[in-house]
Amino acid sequence: MSTPRLIIAALCLSAVAWADGALPNAAASIEAAKFAGTWYEIARFPSFFQKGCVATTATYTLTPEGEYTVKNQCRQDTLTGAVKGITGKAWVPDARQPGKLRLQMVWPFSADLWVIEVAPDYRYAVLGNPDLSKAWVFSRTPQLDEALYADIVARLKARGYQVSQLEKVLQPPN
Repeated sequence: MSTPRLIIAALCLSAVAWADGALPNAAASIEAAKFAGTWYEIARFPSFFQKGCVATTATYTLTPEGEYTVKNQCRQDTLTGAVKGITGKAWVPDARQPGKLRLQMVWPFSADLWVIEVAPDYRYAVLGNPDLSKAWVFSRTPQLDEALYADIVARLKARGYQVSQLEKVLQPPN
């Protein structure tokens, strides 16, 4: 099939998916208790507040009110560098869409943070924002299988994320 035909076919498939309500960046449905816990950041879009961060983790702790306390922590520049971190909160604004979180790390600012993919066994999760400008790949272990990572990146690209911006995060060996 020629390149123009491939492009037209892809656009048609996208139009059918969107018509069915399966938006490329739709949030996944999650179970709060299973999502809670420590996640190792495998890859991210760069941001000024994570400059020099390695060995980054995000720990989601479920509160009695049904929100999460979110503790982001990393080491500065090396695996033995100084530890820095910040604690905030996340909540589900609409119980019918548990994968669409609202994250607040510094009051009064908050932002949408969607769990756009999660493994059935919660061994990895992919988070992003609705405007496709940020994405994170997380794992329950410091390392993620390279073939699985490549599949995740391909799915992020299919959702419209600029995956060339993804940077892998140095983590300690498993």
